Formats: sequence, C-alpha cells, structure tokens
Amino acid sequence: MHANPEPAPASSQPQEKPPTQIALVERQTTALEQQLQPAIALAAAVLGAALFASASLLLLEGDRLRHYLVYNVPIAVPFVLFLFERARYYLRTQSRAASVALDSVVVATALARAVFLLPLISGHALFLSYALMTMRSRLAKLAAVLVLLIVIYFKAFVWHDPSLLGGAAVGIAAGLAWKRLNR
Repeated sequence: MHANPEPAPASSQPQEKPPTQIALVERQTTALEQQLQPAIALAAAVLGAALFASASLLLLEGDRLRHYLVYNVPIAVPFVLFLFERARYYLRTQSRAASVALDSVVVATALARAVFLLPLISGHALFLSYALMTMRSRLAKLAAVLVLLIVIYFKAFVWHDPSLLGGAAVGIAAGLAWKRLNR
C-alpha cells in the first residue's frame, strides 16, 4: 500500500513583509534624531555663531561691530541649541499645536525686537529666560546662562535698560505656560 505523501512542511523561516509606511517613518525619525544629538547641535551652534560673526566683520565697523560681536553674536549659540532641542522634542512626542504656537510667538517676538522697538521688552532676555525655563539639555542651559550673564551686565550695568526685567518676566511667564502645556 502506498501512503499519500504528506505535504512538505512550511518553511520555518517567516516570510518578510515589506515595511509599512509607519515603520519607514519611524526609521527616518530615528535617523533624524541621531543627527540632532548634542555634539552635532553644538557644532551647528558654534558654526552659526561663527557665520554671524563673519558677516558682522564684513558688514560692520567701529562701535557697531563691537556691539554685534559682544552682544548679538553670542546668542546664536543658545538659539541654535534651542532649535535642535525643540526639533528633537517635537519628533519624539505628540506635540500640541499650542506648544508649537507658543514657541513660535516667543521666537518671533524676540527676533522682531532686533528690528522693531518693543517697549519694555528685551528680546534677548525674553528668549533666554524662556529657553532656560523650557530646555532640558544641560549644555543648552549652560549656553543660555552664560549669554544671559552678558545680557544682564550690559542691560543693567552699562545701559541701565529696564527692558531686561520686562523681557525676563514675559519669558518666564511664557516658560511656565509651555511647561503647563507639556505636562
């Protein structure tokens, strides 16, 4: 008697399925996160400050050049570190539109202060106090503290500019709001 041949056993190795769209996005997000690591962020921040300083050297002279090099160029470092940290944060979390909007309003207001006169608000103090309240990276916080010390020196002791207090107060209030939104 002949027995019916049994069907060949299925392959013990599972068949690989093509990656889903979600898997592809997750891989791309992970690759982008690796690019936003602190060493790369610091290198980009220093490069940004160096480019800003180079442009200042080419376009300005005298007291205005000294002002830019001592007061405006240093804020480029914590600013770029802030941008890298926020990009990384928003890639990892389900960001709320209100948080992104608050970041945008603070950054836009601080940058606008360089061009437009906003009474009682220092753009440097606004941005740096907000950044200190909301950033997690010790490196970014250290950069922000060092630049804030420069700002305090000039605003309080050289220029006797009360906008330091207004900018810091608005930055702290916005920072508290951002923390509340991102609990």
